[in-house]
Amino acid sequence: MTAEETEERRSDDRLRAIARRNNESFEIKNQRQATDRLRTLNSRATESNEQRQRRVHCNALVSQNRIGAETFDARRNRLQLERVRQGTLMASNWLYLKDKALHYDPNLDYPDFPQIVIGSMLSKCTFCGALKFEAEASGLCCSNGKVSLPELPQLPEPFKSLLEGNHPKSKEFLSMIRKYNSSFQMTSFGTSLPMLNSTGFMPTFRIQGQVYHKAGSLMSLPNEEAKFLQIYFLVNEEVEAKRRCTLIPGTTKSLIESLQKMLHENNHYV
Repeated sequence: MTAEETEERRSDDRLRAIARRNNESFEIKNQRQATDRLRTLNSRATESNEQRQRRVHCNALVSQNRIGAETFDARRNRLQLERVRQGTLMASNWLYLKDKALHYDPNLDYPDFPQIVIGSMLSKCTFCGALKFEAEASGLCCSNGKVSLPELPQLPEPFKSLLEGNHPKSKEFLSMIRKYNSSFQMTSFGTSLPMLNSTGFMPTFRIQGQVYHKAGSLMSLPNEEAKFLQIYFLVNEEVEAKRRCTLIPGTTKSLIESLQKMLHENNHYV
């Protein structure tokens, strides 16, 4: 068998292998790869340093000889096969992950997919000190020192102590932070079409149609209790706090009053 015939046979074998693996299910693919890795690890765990060096050297020679003996057509076919293999691998991984953000599977090891692993924020800007992910551009935060923003002011009390855990009511506030946030909302959320129903674990909600923030009138209508923005126009803070606690059960009136006072003193819109 000539070198050209050998290369043609190997090319056909590679094509058949690619076609066979394209039809693999995700579970079969994982099982095959795990078996291959285990076989390779067991084989290399028992080899001596001399055997390892000889294996690496032989693999390099075989690769060099094969590439050196390639014809123009064989090289073109090899590169095309490599592009197809890489493209198929990427496409299959992305296809498998389609809509996975809406259907979280706790049994799936997501770090196995490098496309969705962005790492930790370990990169620090030398100009502004901002923490960034490794792949983020160097000038993304402050344009390499060209933009300088004033430092953020300290959070007012009792908000700062509540968030940092230094307040007697911190545990309650942090565990019910969405309720306390809702107690001070000025508008209601709505959509032009009914919200989509979901089953199982759903960390987000899905909507259809147009999103609206409904403000309503500044003053409550006759025979109606104040709600949302209307609460800010009640006669005094005592009545405000009582109304907020009525609308959002489980909140503490004294904590609502202290948060109200903080907003009146620090927020120009309240």
